[in-house]
Amino acid sequence: MNNDYYIKAARMTNYAFARLICKRDRLRAEHLDWEKLLDLQFFLGLMPRESLKTTFFIESRLVKTILDDGDFRELLICDTYSHSAQRVRAIKRYLQSDEAEMYAPGIRKRIKNADKWTENEISIPGIKNGELYQRKTKEGNLIACGIESPQTGIHVDRASLDDVVNEQDRRSKARRDATIEYFPYLFDMVESDKQVAIIGTPWSPVDLYAHIQELYSDIFTTYKQSIYNPDGSIWLSETYPPEKIKRLKKEPIHFSHQYLCKAIGGEDTLIQEDWIRFVDKPKRFNRIVYGIDPAYSESDVQDACDNALVIWCDGLDGIGILNSRIERESLYQFKKKSVLKYYAQYPPSMAVVENNGVQKAALQLMRANDFKPDSQEYNAYNQFAKKLVGTGSLGGRDKATRARPMIDYMELHGVWMVDNPGNRKLYDQMILFPAIDDNDGVDAASNGFLRLKKKSAPASPKVSGKRETYQEGFV
Repeated sequence: MNNDYYIKAARMTNYAFARLICKRDRLRAEHLDWEKLLDLQFFLGLMPRESLKTTFFIESRLVKTILDDGDFRELLICDTYSHSAQRVRAIKRYLQSDEAEMYAPGIRKRIKNADKWTENEISIPGIKNGELYQRKTKEGNLIACGIESPQTGIHVDRASLDDVVNEQDRRSKARRDATIEYFPYLFDMVESDKQVAIIGTPWSPVDLYAHIQELYSDIFTTYKQSIYNPDGSIWLSETYPPEKIKRLKKEPIHFSHQYLCKAIGGEDTLIQEDWIRFVDKPKRFNRIVYGIDPAYSESDVQDACDNALVIWCDGLDGIGILNSRIERESLYQFKKKSVLKYYAQYPPSMAVVENNGVQKAALQLMRANDFKPDSQEYNAYNQFAKKLVGTGSLGGRDKATRARPMIDYMELHGVWMVDNPGNRKLYDQMILFPAIDDNDGVDAASNGFLRLKKKSAPASPKVSGKRETYQEGFV
């Protein structure tokens, strides 16, 4: 087929245009379903990561609009200014391509006479009958910004929001509130009969996308695309092969949000996000208490559920969590890598650690290069492990009941967490508890909280079955 065929097709659909200009062979027939959204005045599209949503709805669509209508004005908002600048650079490359000149002869001449060609704005003359003409409005063809420093006081034909919600919206209430508070200003800047297009992936059950679905459902059409089709087959199987999905499922919260476009939490959870605040460094503290929820196995074989360790402390900032470790591995490896590591991290010089005799043994073991069976270090480790794990099972009560004292305290007083990867994983489990199955970190935290408050753990019979879960902390 000759070029005229492709150009004709590109004039008819954004899908064909994206394949021509952006050269994305990964666009498949499944993407044609997105065409129906382009004519809607207000739509929210929740699509999985790596689905080419930015290529289809932002880059390709905007380039096509500039080539077709020299007077069109677009406001593009991303999560950060740097990401908006990246989008502008991509759009510039497409406008200067051979395919763009083939689609709209004279575009290079228009670009040469551009009024603005900056990192966040594009304004080029229109062309009619081969002649350039100046734009009628002060706004450029494209104005781009980040949601942290958004544009106001302008008038555009379309506002496009590209992944304005990110991980910061999930972790920071201030950031989330600022994003939501800016949203109504879009209606002041977009002409009454024009468009607002929002695409992204959800990060939280209380982010901007959830806000729109709850309060603007009568205005916005919401479209959700999972990596699974309704019949259970994989949408875009080449992009999401089974082995990749298996790997992604190891982080179920991230998988649900970013690939199923389903935000977990909200009314189904017991712990609210604003009950927890992150700090960079803890102040001096008086007591350290460990809570552990091990998937009990002395062998070096991976277990079917997580081991969890949570380190509580009571100090000048009140009660908080120093560190956490939640891993799916054998109990032996878990204790070897985690418990001893964190004992060494917080020595007695920083705080009065309970049971310093055990701590000294742990510090000695940290200096040992290897744990050889029947060695002095190995025997010392086993003694330490027995004191840590104990034999008292808490499995007779459900996790929500065991967590109630901790939840009640958090609601009244709040707690802090040191901002680190382990605590972020625990935070994810807490704010989604008990709506998700992966909640071993919450169980370890609730057990440690009881120890910190000098309450004994509730007694119950051992759990029968193939696997027994034991919990213990230091008093």
